[in-house]
Amino acid sequence: MVTLIRLKKILLIIYLVVLPTSYLYINSVLTKNIIKINEKDNKDGKTTEKNYSIDIKLLVHHDGTETSYKASKKNTDTVEDLLRHLRDHQGFIYEKTEYIYGIEIETVNHTHPNNNYKWAIFDKETNVTKDINSIRLTDNTTYIIKQISSN
Repeated sequence: MVTLIRLKKILLIIYLVVLPTSYLYINSVLTKNIIKINEKDNKDGKTTEKNYSIDIKLLVHHDGTETSYKASKKNTDTVEDLLRHLRDHQGFIYEKTEYIYGIEIETVNHTHPNNNYKWAIFDKETNVTKDINSIRLTDNTTYIIKQISSN
């Protein structure tokens, strides 16, 4: 009996020590701002990028034919923004798949690529297909969509 009463007293003391300690610990953790938030502040005299309209042309090469699309977009838009704009306003149709390594275009105007080929978007001679969601448009640029060998 004596050991049971002694055990209850020890447990009560442990409980009275652990409870306030855990409360103080949890309260201190919740008050800390661990996540860093970077906010852009234009009031400090920092310059911002100016928006202006640019003219863009998209050419689709397929089976010896060439289809041309023209659009006016902002200089802060991406190639993917251009493709969405053409889909919404000019009837250009495309399907894409996003992977960890980048983007693949599956169909263009309801046309799948031929065997051992894939669709690619070029800015001059540079294949920009994988990064169309991050590459910004430049004024008076002609982007070309055509099939290239997938090997």
